[in-house]
Amino acid sequence: MNLEQLKKERQKVKDAIYLEDCKKSMMDGFRNGYEIGKTTHFYEIDRHFRWLKQNVIIFGGYGNHGKSTFLYQLLLLRALNNGEKFAIFSPENMPADFFYNDLIHTLIGKSTILQHSNRMTQLEYEKAMEFINEHFFLIYPENDEPSPVYVNERFKEAIEKHKIDGCITDPFNQLDRDWEKSGRDDRYISDYLNKEKRFSQSNNVYKITVVHCHSRVSFDESGMLKEPNVYSISGGSMWSNKADDILFIHRPYKHSDPMNTSTTFISDKIKKQRICGFPGSVILDFNILENRYYVNGNSPFSKFDNFMNDKIEKFQRKI
Repeated sequence: MNLEQLKKERQKVKDAIYLEDCKKSMMDGFRNGYEIGKTTHFYEIDRHFRWLKQNVIIFGGYGNHGKSTFLYQLLLLRALNNGEKFAIFSPENMPADFFYNDLIHTLIGKSTILQHSNRMTQLEYEKAMEFINEHFFLIYPENDEPSPVYVNERFKEAIEKHKIDGCITDPFNQLDRDWEKSGRDDRYISDYLNKEKRFSQSNNVYKITVVHCHSRVSFDESGMLKEPNVYSISGGSMWSNKADDILFIHRPYKHSDPMNTSTTFISDKIKKQRICGFPGSVILDFNILENRYYVNGNSPFSKFDNFMNDKIEKFQRKI
């Protein structure tokens, strides 16, 4: 470093990032294009939400409306189409057999349960197990309290050992609040989301948190449950202040017509709208037998049914 460069460095403000520090990456982006949000493989949803690494993504909804079920289907589609891998802290979905069997049910479109009328074959089950084993890793601390810090340490280890693309905390209220500095929820949530953002940026992953909406629900004149929004999330509006994307899964007929599986995907906040979509909603329909969501009668999983059958036929020929 020459004298002129040394003088220039001494004049810089501590912790300031100057444009000249970013000039190379900016020129690369200008010439070759910046990364845009990646597809969900649901064309209709892509207009309202697309995946972008280093984003903090919140999945919300009322209890038992299917938010985790739909989230894991989006992750399965990224694994199937793009080879991505995910580490998941999900104590509510324990035991692990149940968690993995649920993923396999969606992947094959058939149940793993012996008494089920739409049950898969053992070969289908074995091939699905191979795939899930390579792409999904369930984190469950047996002897340690699952604080955000501890869970992120396990996520970091999974990233280093298995090249994870996304880390999921499902749900937020199962975390132990051992590093909380204040009894106030808004400060705790703010601190949590700040750390989540730094983690997502330093490790270049999707950082996803599943949250519950509070129990104060309201109905419209026809008896339909009103859609949740960012202010419905337990803990207040700090989620909206700090998260990049806030998404909801909502069953408007759950109370008035429990057998009606019509579900609404809601994109309530998208921070980087030019590359990740614009807020909006999409109507989904849940097929209970297949454990899959459809849009306008179509499922992105359908094209993989033949793929799995081909793998099974090849396996049968070998034996």
